[in-house]
Amino acid sequence: MRQATPKVELMMWLASLGGLNTKAMLCRKGIISPQAVYCTFCHTQEEDIHHLLVNCLVSRGIWEKLAAELGYNITRHDTLRQHYESWISQRVRNKIRKKLCIATFFAATWSLWMQRNAMVFDHQPLDTAALTHTICWRVAVWSRYWKEKISYTSEMLAKNFSSIPILFS
Repeated sequence: MRQATPKVELMMWLASLGGLNTKAMLCRKGIISPQAVYCTFCHTQEEDIHHLLVNCLVSRGIWEKLAAELGYNITRHDTLRQHYESWISQRVRNKIRKKLCIATFFAATWSLWMQRNAMVFDHQPLDTAALTHTICWRVAVWSRYWKEKISYTSEMLAKNFSSIPILFS
């Protein structure tokens, strides 16, 4: 059951295996110095995959906002895998809503990684409101290509993301 584009699913697979080139990994490989391992978002802790995508204050804030909009209760987890398992184990009766929630996990993880790369390589600033908006749009656009047809346009879905629990109850 495809939730996102193949390149996003590949990135998620690599992330779950710890295979993304975070600053901590680059330091272990001798590519960057130990002084350069701090998180691109918060600059306070070492940038490993679990900190960057789950536990950083910036990432955590985005996850909490998305969870609230989807009607999810989330708790803090140490690893990306634990966070994913907790996210997909949420009780949701409607099949389309469940797919939207899983796609949100993929879109958030992908978007956080892409934002990190834009900051590192293109020196773009962090805008969490824009990042959250991008995540909602990605989910809405991806849902257009599913077998199950959604009776809302991508624009309606993205702009009314917090209505997903009501629309698909």
